[in-house]
Amino acid sequence: MKKIIIVSMIAAVAVIYAAGCVKKAPSAPDLNITPQKSATTTETLQAAFTATVTSTNSPSVTQAPFTATSTQTISQTVTETLTETVSPTITVTLTITFTPNETGTIGAQLTATMTSMFAGAWGTIGNGAGQLNTPYGIAADASNNIYVADCGNGRIQEFTSSGAYVTVCGSAGILNGQFNGLIGVAVDTAGNIYGSDQGGARIEKFSPADSFLLKWGSSGNGDNMFNAIALIAAAGGNIYAVDYNNDYIQVFDTSGNFIKRFGTAGSGSGAFTRPYGIAVDGSGNIYVSDSGNNRIEVFDSGYNYTAQFGGTGNGDGKLNYPHGIALDGNGNIYVADMNNERIEEFTTSGAFVRKWGSAGSGNGQFGGPAGVVVDSNNNVYVTDYQNNRVEKFTP
Repeated sequence: MKKIIIVSMIAAVAVIYAAGCVKKAPSAPDLNITPQKSATTTETLQAAFTATVTSTNSPSVTQAPFTATSTQTISQTVTETLTETVSPTITVTLTITFTPNETGTIGAQLTATMTSMFAGAWGTIGNGAGQLNTPYGIAADASNNIYVADCGNGRIQEFTSSGAYVTVCGSAGILNGQFNGLIGVAVDTAGNIYGSDQGGARIEKFSPADSFLLKWGSSGNGDNMFNAIALIAAAGGNIYAVDYNNDYIQVFDTSGNFIKRFGTAGSGSGAFTRPYGIAVDGSGNIYVSDSGNNRIEVFDSGYNYTAQFGGTGNGDGKLNYPHGIALDGNGNIYVADMNNERIEEFTTSGAFVRKWGSAGSGNGQFGGPAGVVVDSNNNVYVTDYQNNRVEKFTP
């Protein structure tokens, strides 16, 4: 999303003397243009200035330095384009046009645009339609509608991709179609909705019209049993459920029939310590956020361990209690790095790409990023559970 921003310098004029020296015009103290040779030969044009960036929907960035250099012929108009990242979610592109004229002056016109990853947020604390109370899991359907596990209100809410409220599914309680500790949400290709009910040690399934269909699971540590079920995923006709306290993953078909259980407690390859989030790619590879070991573990479609990445810390590529995990259409991996209050992006092979976010309640900040999902347009949605909202970011 591009917006015109306000920059402290709009234009400047520099006077060229016969000897090739340039004097900065008094009216342009923030922009220097320095041709290094005579006006009849090739010139090196340099511009250095300080910009103050303001926007109505993004954090302000002040005193951001930019520089541009080029070697061009002075007899023609020269346009410099410079891109600078001034915050984790904001990129500023500056265009400077140098235009010579017959009187021996160079006019410099500066324009700038800003691209912000932050694309909006929705949700306030409460129990009304569209309000949220500690949202956790998040999912998207084929039409890019967004489903939010509204944990504190015991319900799943559906929104459009722009945050408009659509409908609600479930309510607080212990009966069929109710939740007693809702954590995760998933949507299958048919539009059926699934919620992981931690207090009820079960998964509940609803129709696309939000009607209760069935449930499965009970409390314990065996097949089809849960001890603090966490986030869930729907992929390839299966439902994948993370069991936080039992340190394993369970796989079911969409009718709740048990298929497989994998993982054990520990810190070795293929083991877990308090796993939380899960995602599955188009080839059936499974990605699990192993929160207690501060890493992401990867398994193939046969449930065999293949790789891991991450590690404890707050540097690039490091993690501190990771929660939700999601994949985009290019196979990139997004991790809700809970205690570092940020989102980190990795390649399919686990190489660090970028990060954004910090602690707080401002735009692009987090008070506990819990769940993350990516729609078919590669927009990223994050449940900011302490701030009771969902934040949206563009690619």
